[in-house]
Amino acid sequence: MFYIHCYDDNYYSPSDNLRELLKTQIVQPFRDAKPDVVRLYHRRPNPDYNTINSLQENILERGSTNFDIQSVDEHFGVFSPREKVLFYCADYMSMHLTGSYHIYSKYIMRQKHISECNHIIFVDYGCGPLTSGIAFWNALSKPNITYIGIDIAKSMLNQASEINRNSPIGNSIPYFKNITLSQNYEIVPELLSAIQRDTPSDTVIVLNFCYVLAPITFIGDIQNLIDSIHSAVQVSNNKICMLYQNPSKLANAHIHWSKLQNEVLNYSYFPIQNFVTQGEDVSYRYEVLMTGRMSQVIDVRYDIQLVVFLGSQDMDATQLPLLPDNKQTPQPKPNEKKEVLIKGIPGLRYIENYITEDEQDQLLAHVDKEGLWLKDLKRRVQHYGFKYNYKARKVDMSMRVGELPKWLKDLSVKLYQEGYMPKIADQVIVNEYEPGQGISAHIDCEPCFQDTITSLSLGSSCVMEFTNKFDKNEKVPLWLDPGSLIVLSDEARYSWLHAIPPRQKDKLDGREEHRSRKRRVSLTFRKVIIG
Repeated sequence: MFYIHCYDDNYYSPSDNLRELLKTQIVQPFRDAKPDVVRLYHRRPNPDYNTINSLQENILERGSTNFDIQSVDEHFGVFSPREKVLFYCADYMSMHLTGSYHIYSKYIMRQKHISECNHIIFVDYGCGPLTSGIAFWNALSKPNITYIGIDIAKSMLNQASEINRNSPIGNSIPYFKNITLSQNYEIVPELLSAIQRDTPSDTVIVLNFCYVLAPITFIGDIQNLIDSIHSAVQVSNNKICMLYQNPSKLANAHIHWSKLQNEVLNYSYFPIQNFVTQGEDVSYRYEVLMTGRMSQVIDVRYDIQLVVFLGSQDMDATQLPLLPDNKQTPQPKPNEKKEVLIKGIPGLRYIENYITEDEQDQLLAHVDKEGLWLKDLKRRVQHYGFKYNYKARKVDMSMRVGELPKWLKDLSVKLYQEGYMPKIADQVIVNEYEPGQGISAHIDCEPCFQDTITSLSLGSSCVMEFTNKFDKNEKVPLWLDPGSLIVLSDEARYSWLHAIPPRQKDKLDGREEHRSRKRRVSLTFRKVIIG
């Protein structure tokens, strides 16, 4: 039985029972929770897409929002985590579901290494509300699919679990009987090693990346994800298929995918017997969930990378490359990043060796060559993105000085992708501290900048002092090494003042030993609030 119908011009619509599932699990709960928002979709003669798009940007942030915390809109009030998930599903689920089904049914089914396997393990990175899982289940129609769904948002996993339990098969028969949902992709190798499998030639592991690798939505360290996939390969001698899709015209949409596929396919453990690759831009249209109307044409880029290992055939395991012993404790590397726990100040994070000495030198060269130094304070400063009025403590659009230069934009994206900032910074202040200079105790302007602020130290060490604004006798010193990063959020952002005392030397780790200061430069990254 088909649960998604395709017409000649690649236009897709759900079957009646799938439509009913989406109605009961998404449309009706969303209508009950946010009737004013739902009415925007049914404005006559046409939906109010201007307001819908503005609300999407504010609440969903184009899918990059933290779905586990509430958000607030000036006109439509508070959106709880569940309401944000429902809003996301209402706007994006049918588009992603159709795009995945289009690719799986037309292109994956042609790959006999997948379609003819009796046991398929589908690892869905960024699974959301089970969207790609439903599409894959519909396209292949195989009963023995083991599903592993990974999403950083617990609220998304709850929605995925609920939809799985109430598939359109009937009477609460789930899509997947063997299903595991997790917020942590690093456990995938462990899950794979624990799964009972058929013979290698009759089992395929599908690694699915649907929209999750877009720079604006990917949260995390791409290298950590690659390392996790390497570990997954090591515990398996089955066929591996990597599936990818992203909007084809999105700027820099495919940089993460290019890095991932290159490093995985060039991994030394891959004794490849057969390799299939296929990729192109495809177009389709779909039935919009909230209105029932036909969508505009959607363009997506997809890639299929299918690897058949020599190890998955009749090859003697002794002929495979030797693997490193994962149980050994890894030895520290020079400039290896390390997060140090700071007790007593919730929301304060300190990351040693966030960048290398060479990277520090490169950033300092940019600062000295490209920046315009302002001298209206006791120290020199540079402003990028927006100027900041220290006396009035304000920022507005009249203070915008342009886009961040590439060297700062790249760092802003990196901080966002690695989870140190919830949004990409659009304002950077460069502070220069000569020996004996400092900055008085303060809290960064609350109505000017969003919750999380990060600062990178270059050139020299110093001590930053934190003072509880409710108890000025409570002070916590923090040693900042060059190349280190501090992150201020929650109480560290709003309840503790921070300062750099103006002096020539600092005590080292609270001992009598002192360390002389040299020229220090800090890069402070913030996201501006425009009232």
